[in-house]
Amino acid sequence: MKIDIEECAALRETEVLIRCRKADERVASIVSSLQMHDLRVAGKSDGEMASVPAAAILYVECVDSRTFAYTQDSVLELSLRLYELEDRLEGASFVRIAFAVAMVFFLAAGTIFKGESHASGMMMGWGLLVACIVSSGLQLVFFTPALIKRMSYPVRVTLFGLCFFPVLAGIAALFSWLPVEYPAAWISFAVAYLVILGILSLVFTCVCKHQIKELNDNLAAYKQQHRQ
Repeated sequence: MKIDIEECAALRETEVLIRCRKADERVASIVSSLQMHDLRVAGKSDGEMASVPAAAILYVECVDSRTFAYTQDSVLELSLRLYELEDRLEGASFVRIAFAVAMVFFLAAGTIFKGESHASGMMMGWGLLVACIVSSGLQLVFFTPALIKRMSYPVRVTLFGLCFFPVLAGIAALFSWLPVEYPAAWISFAVAYLVILGILSLVFTCVCKHQIKELNDNLAAYKQQHRQ
């Protein structure tokens, strides 16, 4: 490929002319790379408005309905939704991929090319992935009306936690999260898990009681108002 650079002081903006025998995929890739340098994304960084070239963005993620773009040395909160940003960056070198798919891909790549020093980290990653999958299944059982129609929320939280504990313990043993030869580590793990579960159950019980009381009071006030 031949590259010529011609300087002209009269030009107001840089022009790129591509001469080719045929506009194939290679040419399309060159055009996409050039367009990346012309695209900019605006957002808030440390409370101030900032603008960065699209080519400087490493990845974008959506957390709690908020969109964040990450560069090598900064994080921008964008006003655009993920699908809006996808439309704006159409044709650029970005690929939209689900977090779970990305996690599986990077875990698989890490497992294949890992060194001995990274083995424990990869085992932890695979264990967390399995735990997330099992947790999603248990949430479907206990937090939707698919199988359990009528049950208070605190009871659902408690049953979910009790069912998830043996699963989590099995995953911890299978993927070597804790040393099997140290019972104290497992006892500490069990105690910490059950204490956290108890606190969460108590908190949800108090919150549910407060919400039910508030709803009953509002309903009583509504009935009283319409009687008059």
